[in-house]
Amino acid sequence: SCISTTNKNGLKCEELWLESIQIERRNSINNPGNLKQCDVLMAQALQECPTSGLLWGEDILTCPKQQQKSKSIEALKRCDGNNDPNIILAIARIFEKDNKIAKARKWYLRAAALNPKCGDIWIYFYRFEMKQ
Repeated sequence: SCISTTNKNGLKCEELWLESIQIERRNSINNPGNLKQCDVLMAQALQECPTSGLLWGEDILTCPKQQQKSKSIEALKRCDGNNDPNIILAIARIFEKDNKIAKARKWYLRAAALNPKCGDIWIYFYRFEMKQ
């Protein structure tokens, strides 16, 4: 595909990597064997773009539950995590999933403060608040 070719040519574009991973993940619904390919793509993407909050956020949200805490810590260390709204948003979503309401709200507010113009943050935060 176009995305694979571009990535193999060494273009360090986190959005292309993320899209190729998400396409592979969608295709794995019908073929669970492709989930391994998603992990391989994510590893390659993080090698090419090791400080991408966008990729780390996706990795945190899609890894097994027992790895989420360690991945979150690693992402905060590797990136300027305390200032990357993608990582902060991913952590907020994990707290929400774990029903840790106060912590989730705190992290959503933190993500929104870091990037108040990011619609994704506000959508997830709004959905979270509507459930409460």
